[in-house]
Amino acid sequence: MPHDSDRGGTAPTPEVDPTTHTRGHVPADSRPEVAQTQLKPLPADFRGRPDPAPAGDADVVPLTGDLSSGAAGDQDVPAPKTRASRTAPVILAVLIVLLVGVGVYASYALEVWGGRTVPDVSGQSQAEAQLTLEAKGFSVTVESQPTDDAPGTALSTNPPAGSRMDAGSPVTVYVGVSRTIPDVLGKNVDDAKATLMAAGAQNIAVQLVLSDKRENTVIDVDPKTGNAFSSGDTVTLTVARPFAVPQVVGKTQDEATKAIKDAGLKAQVVYAPSDKPRGTVISCDPAGGARANRDATVTITVSAVLPTDYHHLVDYYQSNALELSYFLSQQGFTIASSYTNGSGHLEALYSSTDKGAIVLTDTPYSHDFAFDEGGTEDLLRSGTAYSGLRLEFPAADLPSDAASLSDAALQQLVAMCGLSGQLRSINQGSIVLPSGVTASGQQFVCAYGEMGDYCWTVEIANEGGGTRATATAAPKALYASMDLSPYGGNVCDMIAYYDTYTA
Repeated sequence: MPHDSDRGGTAPTPEVDPTTHTRGHVPADSRPEVAQTQLKPLPADFRGRPDPAPAGDADVVPLTGDLSSGAAGDQDVPAPKTRASRTAPVILAVLIVLLVGVGVYASYALEVWGGRTVPDVSGQSQAEAQLTLEAKGFSVTVESQPTDDAPGTALSTNPPAGSRMDAGSPVTVYVGVSRTIPDVLGKNVDDAKATLMAAGAQNIAVQLVLSDKRENTVIDVDPKTGNAFSSGDTVTLTVARPFAVPQVVGKTQDEATKAIKDAGLKAQVVYAPSDKPRGTVISCDPAGGARANRDATVTITVSAVLPTDYHHLVDYYQSNALELSYFLSQQGFTIASSYTNGSGHLEALYSSTDKGAIVLTDTPYSHDFAFDEGGTEDLLRSGTAYSGLRLEFPAADLPSDAASLSDAALQQLVAMCGLSGQLRSINQGSIVLPSGVTASGQQFVCAYGEMGDYCWTVEIANEGGGTRATATAAPKALYASMDLSPYGGNVCDMIAYYDTYTA
């Protein structure tokens, strides 16, 4: 078929199939042969990456040659640029930054800039620590800090080690010193405890002692003020406790006197008849709880059994030694002589200004007493046992007709002594004397009786131009072992003989 060009005009445009042709499309059979290149898949983060810079004209390589003939022509197609060629400048920049950073850090560490580092001087001596800090250019101040383990060495600094400071900045170094007991004498116990705790004491003991000092004030400390101590040591505070009368009513005499003594006071015991149990305290003066001074006397009254009258000799045996000693003292008797005989019994002579004399003895029937053998110690109060009693009546007690030696005068004295149970009465005419003994003008009258386990005598005698009277009392057992046969078996006769017929 003839082409349109043959018709003398412009060649007609060939028809193009729109389903197979696109703009710039080159038919497959007319494409130059190009080596097959395997395409790499796009990376997963491709969408998030920045668009590459648009290529300039220099990056466009025009194709030359006859494409229709399938030949590429003689000109080579240049290869596209790689990713490495684009990242090299970034890596270089990073290296530069790192080198700069290392240089900055090194210069900081070498203290070229940014101040000086406070060194750790703990464990050094004060002089060493001070030199170390001053070598860094700091202004050094030294302060003491109590310690248990490292006195004389640096403990810490302020600012602490590792801090960065400008040269010339102040730094305080704390040097350890031994802990010492602060002065707490005279302080209130609570204030003293607080002071000791502030000094590092962890174990504080308190002991109370009686004192005239103000209550609850510290009167001593152990270890002593100024002495060194460790925080774990026990520090003992001695604290004043006021003197006060203890509560003793209802206690026994021994318990009460001990409590009063332990309270720093003195006990004075008085006895009084009472319906309370014998030997218990029925009153106290001052009363329990009252404040007192050191060694003040506290009087306790103890329930006791006492003779109702000093003449009532038999009643003496109802009292114990303490009660009887108190009673005689209260009656105005004093110890003229007192000692212990070979049997361990008491021989004591008590005298008075207006009540005659009382003798505690193993021989109440004799008017002789070994006065020079004794002293004035109150052995009765210490509990020394005695056997018999003898009363030498004062002249004021004698009946007005005593010299008549009448039975009436004798009975008056018997009644005065509270005696009963009379069994015998004799005089110089009826007495039974030992064989060979003869009367030599003695004049007397004597009565004898028994009251339970005890026996008694009352005698009036005229001798030496005057009249005297005596009374005796003793356990009946005292005479049970004696040979009374020379006296007709009569205690009354034996006592009258020894009292009247012997020198």
